Amino acid sequence: MFHVLRAIHSGMETDWSQPHNHISEADHQQLGPYCRQAVPQQLYSHQMQSQLQHQLLQQQVCELSLTPQSALPPPPPQPQMALVQSSWWPVVDLQNSAGPRLPWTWIPCMESTVQTEPELEPEIEPDPEAESSRAPSVEDDEDGHLIYRHGDVLQDRYKILATLGEGTFGKVVKVKDMHVDHVMALKIIKNVEKYREAAKLEINALEKIAEKDPDGRHLCVKMLDWFDYHGHMCIAFEMLGLSVFDFLKDNNYQPYPLDAVRHVAYQLCYSVKFLHDNKLTHTDLKPENILFVDSDFEICYNSKKKRDIRRVKRTDVRLIDFGSATFDHEHHSTIVSTRHYRAPEVILELGWSQPCDVWSIGCIIFELYLGITLFQTHDNREHLAMMERILGPIPYRMARKTKTKYFYHGKLDWDEKSSAGRYVRENCKPLHRYQNTEDEDHRQLFDLIARMLEYEPSSRLTLGEALHHPFFDKIPPHQRLDDFRAAGDEGRERSHSLSRPSCVKAETRPCRTSNSIPSCPLLQAPSKPGIYPRK
Repeated sequence: MFHVLRAIHSGMETDWSQPHNHISEADHQQLGPYCRQAVPQQLYSHQMQSQLQHQLLQQQVCELSLTPQSALPPPPPQPQMALVQSSWWPVVDLQNSAGPRLPWTWIPCMESTVQTEPELEPEIEPDPEAESSRAPSVEDDEDGHLIYRHGDVLQDRYKILATLGEGTFGKVVKVKDMHVDHVMALKIIKNVEKYREAAKLEINALEKIAEKDPDGRHLCVKMLDWFDYHGHMCIAFEMLGLSVFDFLKDNNYQPYPLDAVRHVAYQLCYSVKFLHDNKLTHTDLKPENILFVDSDFEICYNSKKKRDIRRVKRTDVRLIDFGSATFDHEHHSTIVSTRHYRAPEVILELGWSQPCDVWSIGCIIFELYLGITLFQTHDNREHLAMMERILGPIPYRMARKTKTKYFYHGKLDWDEKSSAGRYVRENCKPLHRYQNTEDEDHRQLFDLIARMLEYEPSSRLTLGEALHHPFFDKIPPHQRLDDFRAAGDEGRERSHSLSRPSCVKAETRPCRTSNSIPSCPLLQAPSKPGIYPRK
């Protein structure tokens, strides 16, 4: 049942401007200028008798004229309001309404006084063409990896062509940007909170780098796009070649020629110096995070080793993986860097800054030169023992200042007679003894490495100083990055075309060329061989 509404036949009016006992004050205010209306009497009855009457009532009310009473001239005709608007709820429960209402499509929802029910949306059949432009299903596996198939399209733009690799963070896939018909590497982060947050930090660092170096002249990988795909942070990068580690591994850990070591080390110092100049520490420098722009190679025969070896044609590189990069003003985690490239101040928890990157670069240069890892260990105490065997005693100041329990009375607490002690003694030796020859170039290289591996961070070589070290005096003019900066893109192309190391002089038959499989940014590599294999 609902109220009997007082109305008069056409031509007569009911004065609703005065409150009535069955109209609440709030309802009276909502009626506004529509308080005086000519209402057809036939629309009202004491009780709804059937669903047909209910529908007829709604149809007739919708046709009602709602022009307010006014002494002013009528306004110009306006477009008629739609009967249903998304921001308004229809009043359909007339039996429970508190009093006279305006036509239902024009009444705002007031939860305290009106019980409302939205109209049901009609079912829409899915468009097969629209569905084909994205993955048919968005699912994750138990580890949080996105489940995808080759040919799936993300964001209506990136078509997945192949899987390039995966790591703890997620997967990297080769994609085609259908907007510009360009191939790139897309890093798809796991749908796991900690990896998602790390990806956001990496994006922030890459955006800051792009602001400072929009042309990419400081050899940091270019981020082309990023987006959130159903909880998976995705970062699009320029397509690059193999990492210097993967190339080394595929070449049976045959070391790089000295000219290649020089050029890669020079570019690495130049790129990381740019980060340091902008108050950013990379914190995870390692061979896996240095990628060749193009890792195509040629096969040369080395008569001394009686085997074929690979020679990368171009030694231009890019620095990748800024997921752990830290600005000076940001919180510094206690432990950073991958184990083999971790500086002593990090192990001893003495705090760290840009010099920890310099230590890592010293370890990397050693590895490129010899094809072996300088500090192959997974234990802090053994790591420190290796340092002392190769570089000499750790300074007393650092030993005294550390809160770790690796020292006793300022000396490393290490039993040289234990099996671990014998292993370190037999498989590690003073740094200069790793030098292959007494040639001046090799001597300069080890002088550079030794200065980068100073224990005291304040005594360690800066990268600005490193770039002026005599070892880099033989960098050819076309590879010098100060000349490259002035020459612009033309200088870059010249650098790419001319930076091809010649085959080893011991070759006895011509080189043959081969193409390497393209790699991608930020892949985890398998474990590396140590200085000598453990038995």
